[in-house]
Amino acid sequence: MARQEVEAGRQTLVALAHDDERLKPPDKVTRAPLDPQLDLLPTHEMTWPNFERLLLRTGREVNGLRSVMLFGNSGQAQNGLDAVGINSFGKTEGIQGKRYEKFGLADLNKAIKKFDKGALPFEIVKFSIGISCLANERKVVERVINLNLRTGEAEVELWDRRRLSEMLRDRADIVREFFGDATASSFCHPYESTPRAVPTPDAVGVADAVMRGPAASCGASEDLASAATTALSDPVVALERYQVAARKLQEAGFPGHAALLDDPIASLHVRLGQGNIAARLMMDRVWDALANDRTNSASIALNRLSDLIRSDAPGDKAPNLDELTKQCIAQQIDIANLAVQLHQSPIGEPQEMHLAVLECNSLDMSRLILSAAEFALASSSASWIENHLVEIRNAVGLEQGDAELKTRLHLVLAECTGEWSAVISAARRRKVPRGMCALILARHARYLAEEGDHLLEPVLKLSTFMADSQVPDPPGW
Repeated sequence: MARQEVEAGRQTLVALAHDDERLKPPDKVTRAPLDPQLDLLPTHEMTWPNFERLLLRTGREVNGLRSVMLFGNSGQAQNGLDAVGINSFGKTEGIQGKRYEKFGLADLNKAIKKFDKGALPFEIVKFSIGISCLANERKVVERVINLNLRTGEAEVELWDRRRLSEMLRDRADIVREFFGDATASSFCHPYESTPRAVPTPDAVGVADAVMRGPAASCGASEDLASAATTALSDPVVALERYQVAARKLQEAGFPGHAALLDDPIASLHVRLGQGNIAARLMMDRVWDALANDRTNSASIALNRLSDLIRSDAPGDKAPNLDELTKQCIAQQIDIANLAVQLHQSPIGEPQEMHLAVLECNSLDMSRLILSAAEFALASSSASWIENHLVEIRNAVGLEQGDAELKTRLHLVLAECTGEWSAVISAARRRKVPRGMCALILARHARYLAEEGDHLLEPVLKLSTFMADSQVPDPPGW
C-alpha cells in the first residue's frame, strides 16, 4: 500500500505497509498458566510490541476497522493516539495502547488530557484505550461514565485485560496465534485445533480401482450384492447395505460412483414411507448439479424427484406416501423446476414465481430466491428486484444452517437496498466464511462503480484483505 500522509501541524497519518512489523504475527507466544477454565487472557505478561500487535489486530478483525493507520512516527506528537481507523459507518476511531502493571484514575486523566489537548485534522467518534492490566477501579469507572455523558464528545472505551478477554472469547484464531493452542482450548468457546487435511493421491488404490473397479477395490461389492438380493424381501437391510456401499465409495475417492446409488437409496426410502428423506436426497443432487453448471444432471435429478410421487414409477412399488408428504414433494418439484429453468436461461429478467412457491419458507426456497436475485442483479433487472424485495428479505430472515447461503443472501439484500454497513462490518470482523470476505468487498466495489461512486478505496480494501488472508482467487465474483 502506498504511503499516505495528512499533515496538520506535527500530526502525520502513516499507512501500515503489508510487511509492517506491527501487523506480523507475535514474535513470542504468551502462554497462560494451565487452567481448565481460564477466565482472563494473560495480556499483562505480553511484551509491548506483541501487545501493540494485539490491539491493531483487535481493531481490524474484531471491531471491523478499515484503513488502520499509525498516527505519527516515533518522536512525533501523537495527541494520545497510536493508531486510527474507519468504522463501518465511515467514522474515524482512535486507539491508544498502555502496557501498565496498574492503571488508575491519574493514568486515565493523563490519557484523556493528552487526547483532548491536540488539534486533530479529523473528528474522532470513539477513543479506545488498550490496557494490558485490569482497569476496574471505582474512580476509573465513574470517570469513564462521566466522560461518555458529555454531548458531542468522542466515546471513551477501555480495552483492559477483562474487556480484551471478552472481545476475543470467540476468536480462537487470534488467541491461538498470540497465546498458544493450550490457552485457546481452555479460554475460547468450544475450540478444537485440527490440522488442515491435504489429500494426496493414492497411486496403489487408483491402480487397483482401474484393474478391478471402484466397488471391488474399496470392498463395496459384497454390500451391493447383498442390497440387490434383499431389496424386495427386506428393504430395511437393503437400504443399510446401499448406504454402507455409498460411504465406502465416497471415502475411497469415488464420489461419482457413490452418487449412482442415490436412485436405489431414494426408492427404498419411499417404500419405507420416508419420502421426505428421498426428496431431500434428490433436491441436494439438483442444487449440487446447478452449482457446478451441470443443468442436464440437474434435469435428470428433477425427473427422478418427480418419479417419487408417481404410482407408476418404473421398477418401484406404489409409493407408500401420505398426502402431506406428496404435497411437500410437489412443492419441492416446483422449486427445482424453476431453478433448472433459471440456469438454462440465465440472460434477461428471471420469470415470475407463482404465489404457492413464494409462500414456501424453506431452505430450497431461499436457494431459489438467491439464484434468481443474483441472476437479476447480473442482468440489471431492477424491476424484478423491486417486485421481489419482500421475498428476498424473508429469505434473509430465515434461520439457515448453511453459512455461505446466509452470507450470499445478506450480500444480495445489500446490493438491492444499498445498505452495506452491516455486511461490510461482518466481512472485516471475519464473521462470515473466509472465502466470502473477498467476495463481499469485490461486490461492494462493483456496486460503487455502477453507482458512479469513487472506486479506489474499496479496491484498496480488497487488495489489503487479499494480502492479509492469502485468498488466491475466490470463485464466483
